[in-house]
Amino acid sequence: MRSLLRFVLVGVANTAVYYLLYRLLLLGMPYVPAHLLGWSGAVVFSFFANSLFTFGCAPPGAASSPTPSRPWST
Repeated sequence: MRSLLRFVLVGVANTAVYYLLYRLLLLGMPYVPAHLLGWSGAVVFSFFANSLFTFGCAPPGAASSPTPSRPWST
């Protein structure tokens, strides 16, 4: 139940991040690029916020995560 509440909180924060980015970008560009950049920023925010806050783990590629094995590399 606690993870669900955290997931909802991140979702609300994500909506706020998108709206703020969109409104700020809208001051200097047309609405389609502002929307795309705002949406992209919100997706990145949501990924990291859910990784760190909701699920309590480091995102892939973070310095604290172990290096993944790559059997195909030499």
